[in-house]
Amino acid sequence: MHLGNLGMAVVVITQKHNERQWKRIFYTETVDPMSDNVTYASAAFFYAQMLFSIIGGYLSTKINNKLLLLISSIVSFLVSYLTPTLVNIFEWKAFFFIRLVQGATQGFVKPVVYNLAARWLPTEEMLLLGPAIICGLYTGVCFMLMMGGYLGAGHGGWHSIFYFSGNCGLLWSLAFYGLGFASPNDCYYISELEKNHINDNVPPSILAPYVRIYYYLY
Repeated sequence: MHLGNLGMAVVVITQKHNERQWKRIFYTETVDPMSDNVTYASAAFFYAQMLFSIIGGYLSTKINNKLLLLISSIVSFLVSYLTPTLVNIFEWKAFFFIRLVQGATQGFVKPVVYNLAARWLPTEEMLLLGPAIICGLYTGVCFMLMMGGYLGAGHGGWHSIFYFSGNCGLLWSLAFYGLGFASPNDCYYISELEKNHINDNVPPSILAPYVRIYYYLY
């Protein structure tokens, strides 16, 4: 969701009736085209996400995956709540910093989700449920893009887009805290039969052949 909220907010801010606010937030003397600042703020998310995906991949093998995903979600929705306030004070620089932070937190999501899937999905269900889990990451973006247009046109304006995504992040974090677990052995609400079935059919862990990967890339 946090991937789509900035795009929709910028669309709303840059409408003609918001021209004064648009210029105040995104215009600086050092960067003449106002659109450049929007580009920098948008790109910051993806650069941070790319870097922290590598870090997240390593940490997901060392730290409890539930904890990593929960921290990522909490930081992301808290920053989303703070976005309207920080942007009104620090203007486009706040947008840039916020997108860096959210990109960093979202960089942990895919590696952690893949790690959780490897622990929870039996081999015969991997091809069916694996793509469904990954599609969930993009379903949230599509939902945010759809709701962002509706919210931005309402009385709350572009601020409500960030409050809405923050509320969704809060609800998800609460649900995951109570119902999510790093492995079947930690889960209290599934039967022993289910635990044994998952543990017996999950493929064994292997060390990533980094040297071979590097060799074949170059």
